[in-house]
Amino acid sequence: MVEKRVTGRDVARAAGVTTATVSNVLNGKRNVGEATRERVLAAVRKLGYLPDQNGRSLRQRNGHAIGVVVGKSLSNSRYGRTVEGMLQEASDRGYRLSLCRNRIMPNGMRDYLAAYYQCNIDGVIFMSHDTEGPDSESLQTVIDGNIPFVALDCQIPSTKYSAVDFDYRGGAADATCNALSYGHKRLLYIRPSVNNAQETLREEGVRQACAEANATENLIVIDVDVQIQLDDEFADTRLEMSEDPTHSYAFYLDTTFRKLLSGRIRPGDAIVCSWPGWSAIIRSAFPLPNVMFTDLASESLSMSGTDAFCVMPNAQAGKVCVDTLVSLIEGNAPQSHLLPIRCFDVHRKQIVNERPTVES
Repeated sequence: MVEKRVTGRDVARAAGVTTATVSNVLNGKRNVGEATRERVLAAVRKLGYLPDQNGRSLRQRNGHAIGVVVGKSLSNSRYGRTVEGMLQEASDRGYRLSLCRNRIMPNGMRDYLAAYYQCNIDGVIFMSHDTEGPDSESLQTVIDGNIPFVALDCQIPSTKYSAVDFDYRGGAADATCNALSYGHKRLLYIRPSVNNAQETLREEGVRQACAEANATENLIVIDVDVQIQLDDEFADTRLEMSEDPTHSYAFYLDTTFRKLLSGRIRPGDAIVCSWPGWSAIIRSAFPLPNVMFTDLASESLSMSGTDAFCVMPNAQAGKVCVDTLVSLIEGNAPQSHLLPIRCFDVHRKQIVNERPTVES
């Protein structure tokens, strides 16, 4: 038996409004009261309404557009490489990308959901902001509406939508095992004082590796305040420096590390830093003998200022996201991918303990 398609009339009836009001809400018109708007959107989610079947058919035939929600600046090399991977795979699959911001539209929907319901995109890739995923209401809209959706680096796997995540725990464990393999007696793990899935998983990986090596008692965890804006005491100096915020942030970190780590690092220690570039700054501030430095992520400073660093598979993640989303658009079941983060040992010139991609 063919299931009856939900229409705008059904939504209007459920919400107790006219079809014109439903249209106004979904098209972002401002002449609708807040209570009415919320009632219409609740009916849309409950009924799984997809506006304008004719427009939807046209979109499915000719749209070939993927909405990408970007929560961070693409000037950040990590996110830029991810989008480059998406662009390449999308081009190969005959799709184009449409960048979205995670903003609330006048109709109360996030802009990427409105773009989907208005038939501008075929599905959504949500790039997390520091492993922070979509808000719960938007996620419920995705689930109720069967919207083709891929959550990238959100650490919220589900059977209702697809997810592509990074194996932060495994990468941190491999990097820590590698550092301990050199015979260091103490390991200092230096991490940002932020509470998110990425940092929780990384610390779990470090602790796991130390436990397996019977080195838990020699593990010292140090939290770092990673505020981007400089304190007042640095304001005058900041004005005299380059306007490039990267330089100001590096100056802030150098000052912070010198205060925080003075007298705490000893010759022969292993230092594992959660964020890229930290090892190079600490090594410059504390040039002690036989200290091994490892970054759990990488950038240009990591490659020149560390003994080992983890490589984030950013471009690969972008390609996997597009491939996974196209699979959803074509009617296939949701998938989950856990991409390995590989540790490269500079001295041994090799990837240590290479892990496979985990799929489900």
